[in-house]
Amino acid sequence: MKRGVELYTSAHAHHRPGVYDALIAIVPGASSPYHWFRTTLHDDDPRLSQIYQLFEKFSIQRMDMKQPGYRELERSPNGYFTERYLHLFDQSEIDAAAYMYMHASDFSYNISTHTSDPGAPQRVYLDHGGKANKLLCSFFGFFIKEKFKPVLDAEHFVGLQLATTIAIRENLIPVPKQWPVDKAIFYLDSTVALPPMPQNEITTTPESPRHWLANPGFDDRQPVYRRNEFSSHTPFDYARTWECVLPHQPHRGFAIVSQRFRQFCLKHKMRFDFVPVKYVD
Repeated sequence: MKRGVELYTSAHAHHRPGVYDALIAIVPGASSPYHWFRTTLHDDDPRLSQIYQLFEKFSIQRMDMKQPGYRELERSPNGYFTERYLHLFDQSEIDAAAYMYMHASDFSYNISTHTSDPGAPQRVYLDHGGKANKLLCSFFGFFIKEKFKPVLDAEHFVGLQLATTIAIRENLIPVPKQWPVDKAIFYLDSTVALPPMPQNEITTTPESPRHWLANPGFDDRQPVYRRNEFSSHTPFDYARTWECVLPHQPHRGFAIVSQRFRQFCLKHKMRFDFVPVKYVD
């Protein structure tokens, strides 16, 4: 694993002559939709210093939403850039991992859900489904359409438990079509509840030690477990973390899956992201 730096520039920065072309000259192909500059490089990549020098030349400042005054910077005519430190894994590291954290960065999997009380079915707005036709995602929770349920059931994944949801078929936003009224959607829950991660290995909010934000020195997440505590819960294919996605929803943990579950996702062309579990003694 290496540490990477993700840089992303705002639209205002690109409205200024020469900025976008100069950035692309440093990192060819680093273009996101609408021709905004976006790239992830290793933190020792020499091109980073060239990019930062360019930002300084054009007075493009870093915006950090954790710092006061970021709203004013967000509206700056000079534009801004964001900087995130990420875990970067080689494909061989992910292939060799027995267990990993699964999440989705592809927004085409997103659906809209409503906060539910512990034990109550989640409310799912079926007008929002993107183009995914198998698994869907909302705030790091995963859902499945009824027509794909037999395929998932046939795998007999250890720890996986499908929970019913309440389908809300309201036209929140005009869409070409809605899902059929007689079709259901299920939430991927688990019978396996993992122990808390070591507090010195993760970053949480002061008010809620269960609200997992990132890892020290990073702006994204890698699960870290004491080896003996984690192994006491294996084997499994789908589990939930003690740490929660949102501070007011402690019953909704993150998904930790097996390599077998990952291979199932790959087989069915589901483009999720996987971060290997780290073990400490």
